[in-house]
Order: sequence, then C-alpha cells, then structure tokens
Amino acid sequence: MNRSVAVFSAIALAAVALAGCSGPSPPSPVAAIPKLILDYQDNVTRIYLTSVNADVRYENLTVVLHNDNITLNSTWNATNLTFHAAKTFALVAETNLTFFIINASADESQKHYFYNTSIHIADATPDDPHDPLIYQAYIRDPPDGTTRPEGLPYRHVLAEG
Repeated sequence: MNRSVAVFSAIALAAVALAGCSGPSPPSPVAAIPKLILDYQDNVTRIYLTSVNADVRYENLTVVLHNDNITLNSTWNATNLTFHAAKTFALVAETNLTFFIINASADESQKHYFYNTSIHIADATPDDPHDPLIYQAYIRDPPDGTTRPEGLPYRHVLAEG
C-alpha cells in the first residue's frame, strides 16, 4: 500500500514538474500595455515609456511635449519637443522643462496606446526645513481638468485607443 502511494506521488510530482516546462507560458493580455514614468532629478525631467512588466518590442514609442516657451533654435520657434523611437523596448526622454503638456503614445502589433495630460513639476515644502528639497508633479487630466498632486516618480499606465 505504501509503495503504491509513493509511486503515485512520484508520477504526480513528475507530471506537475513537466507541465510547466513543456513550452513557453502563454502571453499575458496586459504584458504589452505601456507605462509612463516621470521623474525629476538634478534639474532634469526624465520621462520613461516602457511596458508594464514584460519585454515588449514596440513598433513606435513617441513622447511629445508642448510648451509655448520651447525654442529649438534662434531662427525657428517651435512649440513641440518630440522624442521618438522605433522597434525598441523603451524610450527615455530628457528635458529641462518643468511645465508642459505631454502626449505619449505606443504602438504594438495592432494596438495603439496613449496618454495626454498637463504636468507641472514644483518643489514640495518639506515638513522639516532641514530636510532636502523634494519635488512633486501636479497633474491635470482631461476631461474634468482637476489638478492633483502626485509624488515622484509618477507612474501612469497608457490607455488603449
């Protein structure tokens, strides 16, 4: 009796172990959804656009920043600063802007993802005046236009559309 239980247990254990090794795990339906991470350090705003939790090579990643004070050179005044990457896992955009409208988008297979909002990065008053200066982002999302403070780094998952 004990021997048959041991044999049965060994067969069941082998079946369970081999079941996970028989092939690649199925892709998660949310693996390709991109996220935006916004941070501010050393007077530089950094915007990262990458997948939520997997290695996804996107066809296109784009971040467009709009601010009426953007000037690309002395003879041409532009109001958009565009960062773009194709067939890559991530996009990193760096700027000295602390107030801008952001339009982030990602294309993967037949899906398009986007995020549009207004962002203002400002210093937050520390509780103790001896503490180092910290920053926070004030986010104004359409369509209601309410502004809310968010700690940095700020994270947001892009919407499909």
